Amino acid sequence: MRDTHCRPRRCGLSVRSTGLANLLILASALSSSGLFSGCASVAAGNHQAPAALKISVVPSSVDFKEVVVGQKNTQTLHITNSSDEPISFEKLHVSGQGFTFSAAKTPVTVPPGATFPVTVAFAPTATAPVSGSLVASSSDLKSQVTVPLAGSGEKASPQLQVLPTSLNFGVTNVHSSATQNVTLKNTGNISITINSVAVSNSAYSATGLSSGVSLAPGQTLEFNLTFRPATAGVASATLSVGSASLTAPAKLNLWGSGATPPPSTPNPPSTAPHSPSAPSSPTPNPPTTTAPSSNPPTTTAPHSPSAPSSPTPNPPTTTAPSSNPPTTTPPSSTSAPAPLIGLSWNASTSSVVGYHVYRSATSGGPYTRISGSVISSLGYQDGEVVPGSRYYYVVTALDSAGTESAFSNEASASVPNP
Repeated sequence: MRDTHCRPRRCGLSVRSTGLANLLILASALSSSGLFSGCASVAAGNHQAPAALKISVVPSSVDFKEVVVGQKNTQTLHITNSSDEPISFEKLHVSGQGFTFSAAKTPVTVPPGATFPVTVAFAPTATAPVSGSLVASSSDLKSQVTVPLAGSGEKASPQLQVLPTSLNFGVTNVHSSATQNVTLKNTGNISITINSVAVSNSAYSATGLSSGVSLAPGQTLEFNLTFRPATAGVASATLSVGSASLTAPAKLNLWGSGATPPPSTPNPPSTAPHSPSAPSSPTPNPPTTTAPSSNPPTTTAPHSPSAPSSPTPNPPTTTAPSSNPPTTTPPSSTSAPAPLIGLSWNASTSSVVGYHVYRSATSGGPYTRISGSVISSLGYQDGEVVPGSRYYYVVTALDSAGTESAFSNEASASVPNP
């Protein structure tokens, strides 16, 4: 209230000890704002809140944490006028290296209950922590509005990871295909754009991944790799995924083996009973193949072999026609028995349901599967041989899930001429 007839005089305040500071501040604020002159008498129980409490800022502070040098991160503040009168901000400014802001040009008047957004950006120029503040000034407020700012610059670290780190397709028939899923993940702190995808062997191909794909930090991409062998034998390859951001491409090692499909009339399975159990590991260990026998039979009467003295049975012998005809009787009119090569091997150390036998005319392969169905025994007789030839054999083991092991060691035998 303004009293134009009041003469200047010394004023006295009669207050209780509690709330004295608020009363003095309020009296000073009222006097400086020109709302009244002369004396004021303020009751202790009717004081108002300081003018600085008329606004609220959300968030009250901003921490940008780590931002890669050369990149920018932004956050938006909301300044709300919670009073009953409009507030005019005459000036906005930020301090601290790398901090900037964007907002409407000052002065900006915020009506009662309205919100004024201010977007603050942090673009560090060095790998070091930085602090600063956003300051909003208004003559309608007793003090400036200050929002603390913080952030830290860090070095760019582009990283690309391929999961799994290696891939084995096992054995696949020639001109058939097997497909497996692969995950590509950006484990660095900057976005990465793929500019090359290459596989070193044409038996493998990638789908769902191509040049131009971009991954943000932490983002993953799933794609497929397919193995389609054109020839029998082991096929290895390397998948390379490149980017201009990487010093070296991300790589994935690939393995697989092509096999000739089994003959149309497979050999019957062994009659020995076998109860398969679940495999103890995803891929069974390959069996150890012993050298097959190719000695011709003797002319003595056949006999019943005794039980083997060790877990590994004795290898069967190869039956070949005799080169010397009998002398005591006329020559037989029947044809000579067909030659055979007998194989035997040690059992796999994994839990397996059977084995497959592969053969090649040259050492080291490529090998062709000659066992039509799974062999549950530890031996096999190859009757598809030609006298005067030499053959090379390997064996694989299979678990109950159908997973096939790698090749065993190679064994070889020659079929003598009659």
